[in-house]
Amino acid sequence: MNSQINELITGKFIDKRNHATPSFWVMQNDSSSSVYGVNHYWDEIYENAEAGDSLIKNSNSMVVTLKRNGIDLDFLIDIKCEEKTSSNNM
Repeated sequence: MNSQINELITGKFIDKRNHATPSFWVMQNDSSSSVYGVNHYWDEIYENAEAGDSLIKNSNSMVVTLKRNGIDLDFLIDIKCEEKTSSNNM
């Protein structure tokens, strides 16, 4: 949640070497690409992302924005917590 992200997505893939982690290739400032792995809370973002999108997240925010052709697609990082009850512990 504390991370700030402002990257250009150049591609996406499932990193089979890293527990099948959904990952993006992103452009770095020096024009080289690097890998950015995302967790399962980002499933909807990963499914909607395309090469050429800007991936933006402000620090201390739960909103991730994909910018594509002047359109902002906002996603709320959905941390699905289950309430622990006595029935869950059985």
